[in-house]
Amino acid sequence: AEWWDRVGGEEGEAIENRMLSRVIEGAQKKVESRNFDIRKHLLDYDDVMNKQRQAFYARRIEALRHESFNDEVLDMVEGQLVAFLDEIWPAKGDPEQEEIDQLAGLIEHQFGLTLPDDQAPLVEDGKFPSDRNQLGRSLLEEFTGFLASKRVRCAEFGAEFKEFVEYPSFEWFQRDIMLRILDAQWKDHLHSMDGLRESVGLRGYAQRDPKLEYQREGFAFFGEMEERVDQQVLEPVFKFEFPRPRLESTAQAAAPGE
Repeated sequence: AEWWDRVGGEEGEAIENRMLSRVIEGAQKKVESRNFDIRKHLLDYDDVMNKQRQAFYARRIEALRHESFNDEVLDMVEGQLVAFLDEIWPAKGDPEQEEIDQLAGLIEHQFGLTLPDDQAPLVEDGKFPSDRNQLGRSLLEEFTGFLASKRVRCAEFGAEFKEFVEYPSFEWFQRDIMLRILDAQWKDHLHSMDGLRESVGLRGYAQRDPKLEYQREGFAFFGEMEERVDQQVLEPVFKFEFPRPRLESTAQAAAPGE
């Protein structure tokens, strides 16, 4: 063949030309290097997910093991209050009426509660504290008292109708809501991370490191997931009330032979 004559081979001679050998060897090294890079990036991506998985399951196990779930809920309440104050009252000084109205709207939407009137302990001399930390502590005390009263109401409600319906404790209700929302949000988060993993590879064309992009945005996704968990847990915990049983229907179901 003509191409064989050009590389100096003779008819029937094995392909052992040095130039061809170097080309083949170079191609093999490139393929091996590429495969190594692919495996390395897969390990990098897996490392990000492993860290997130450890953090998620640590929180879930903590919710299962703690005898009292109340402290976990109060931590979430405090985090939400801090986020609200950071959003609408970032600077020092007396709050404007517009800022108070915004805070009241956020609290009513999230917790189903209204800010106390001028006679409440939260308000001093007819106005809210000018120190945002003091306001936050006062609000946390108000919400802590509300949850304590709700716990008592639920216990009394369950005792009143225990002959007809077995109501769960308020502690059980909080924990159950938490676990359900954690599991649902984690599934959504996994889908988001899969989509992110597929998209970051294209960013190399824009001279951006896909690994760093995955780490940065993955961290942001995880933080957003945790915020959603807190918001979705607190809303039913504060707003939900056990329904009264329909006593007539319950009594008839309990005595079918009569």
